[in-house]
Amino acid sequence: MLAIPLIYSVYTGVAETARDLALAHASRRRVDGTLLQGVGAMENELANARLAIADMIAAAEGNAPGAATTNRVFIGRGIVARSAIATVERAMEVAGGSAFYRGNQLERLFRDVQAARYHPLQDGPQRELAARMALGLDL
Repeated sequence: MLAIPLIYSVYTGVAETARDLALAHASRRRVDGTLLQGVGAMENELANARLAIADMIAAAEGNAPGAATTNRVFIGRGIVARSAIATVERAMEVAGGSAFYRGNQLERLFRDVQAARYHPLQDGPQRELAARMALGLDL
């Protein structure tokens, strides 16, 4: 079970790299409300991914195997995936139009982080599992 959080820490790493690159671009721009909002949104999304990874690891290390632990880890998986993708999207916006050029490392990170959408358990089945657990229905 610990392998799942570790796999998703890769996506958090991609998001962290994108954040660092975006901040380097931002340091060369005029600071205005749009830039501040973009950087703030990026920071919040990255923090959300980091918190979810930490909770996934705690669940995998500290809880007995079972449906509740699996559910908790897969909820975290969904949060990490969405937050990592959103972090990189915000990084692209903060960096500006040049971030979309194929030679820019941000463009590559943006493509790479999209893979988080397709690892198990994808959003639809994960939400169904969480709902069944919450409602006490058969899994």
